[in-house]
Amino acid sequence: MNMGIISVIALVATLFATPISAFKFQAVKAQAIIVPNDFPSIQQAIDAAEPGSTVYVRAGTYVENLIVNKSITLKGEEKESTIVSGNGNTVIQLEADNITVENLTIRDGGFSYNTNSGVISIGHSNNSILNDIFLDNLVSIYLNQSNSNIIAENTITGATQWYYIELENSNDNIVRDNSMINNTGYGILLLSSHSNLVDNNSVTGVENSANFEVGIDAESSFNDTIQNNIVKYNRYSGIMLRSTRDLVLDNLVSSNNFGIYSSDSNTTISQNIIFNNTLGALDNSQDVIFNNSFIQNQQQIQTNLADGKIVDAGYASRGNFWDDYTGTDYFSGPLQNEPGSDGIGDTPYGVAGGCLDRYPLFLPSVPSGEISAQAPLYEFYEILLSKCDVLLTHYNELTFNLTRQIENETSAKSQLEAELTTTKQIAYALLIATVGLSVAVAILVVRNRKHAVSRDPLPRV
Repeated sequence: MNMGIISVIALVATLFATPISAFKFQAVKAQAIIVPNDFPSIQQAIDAAEPGSTVYVRAGTYVENLIVNKSITLKGEEKESTIVSGNGNTVIQLEADNITVENLTIRDGGFSYNTNSGVISIGHSNNSILNDIFLDNLVSIYLNQSNSNIIAENTITGATQWYYIELENSNDNIVRDNSMINNTGYGILLLSSHSNLVDNNSVTGVENSANFEVGIDAESSFNDTIQNNIVKYNRYSGIMLRSTRDLVLDNLVSSNNFGIYSSDSNTTISQNIIFNNTLGALDNSQDVIFNNSFIQNQQQIQTNLADGKIVDAGYASRGNFWDDYTGTDYFSGPLQNEPGSDGIGDTPYGVAGGCLDRYPLFLPSVPSGEISAQAPLYEFYEILLSKCDVLLTHYNELTFNLTRQIENETSAKSQLEAELTTTKQIAYALLIATVGLSVAVAILVVRNRKHAVSRDPLPRV
């Protein structure tokens, strides 16, 4: 046999006999690539990067249409001065999972709906879009069939007529701490998207605009939570719910045409401040509405349902606060016929528009957290003062009546004394709350809420 053939056979036999653990493979290490130091363009740096690498981009303007098809971090030096312009086409297209895009200005993302965007992701998950500025994109951020992504701490402005953030057929995403300014279309859209968290965003339209503006729009979406958002100056609606089963909690909805518009939905709407809207809520749905504060709306609430609508959640969970409610709170219990106050008005609140609140709250809930700085605290202060006057008047009436009770009317006297004690305690509590709210108003007037956000610097080169 030819010696060459014998040598090949021996080599193959040796390879098969050797355990795989004996072979040493060269691991590919993540890199730190700097543009333009290492590559003149961002796309060249992305193409050269290994998964897990970081592409740092120095300040400057880069006219590029980027395709990110590997798990990397794309990070700008300073978001105000590190600018990526799409020049009329999609600026950044995400074609992999586990990508982070942060600290950039992303602008000029085209004029074709859902074809051109600032950042677009179709069918990819676990990506993060953080601390960016989006300017003059028809759709700033568009996710379709993309799950478990994070969109946070971005500033978005300048979009024309369409969407700032749109999630379509996308689930389990977090949209948090974003600021949307001068909205002329839709701030946030959830379309057939489920179990998303929309938290602590600000969506501000253009005051006195002629555009069709919606702050947050949920359509055919289930189990989403919309909470702690500030939604104001949107010409059509602050929050729009269409065929949804979601949670809408702790939002400040102010100075819109419709504060909350709901159609064909079954959503829980609770603990929101609905303030200074043309119509506080138009609800043509089976929503559960309770523990909200309706303040200074031209009309508080309306429904077009043929049988009208109950807008409370029963005695235990209570109804809503209405600033034009003129009832008293002298009694308690499910029928409001037991002595002593319970924080619920003694008579139902009914308004033109077919809605009835059987257990209207006597006092609003003073806001807390992030929305407190923009909540109508002065109006809350005036409301507390007016309620103090009502209770103190009632206290004086009880005192007057009590002094004229006949000594042998023991039961009547005991009842009045109990009611007097309860009312006195509530009056004192209201006075303390009023003083505390006065201090809060003074603090908020002088408080500078702008916080500098520290970011990791670029590595030395």
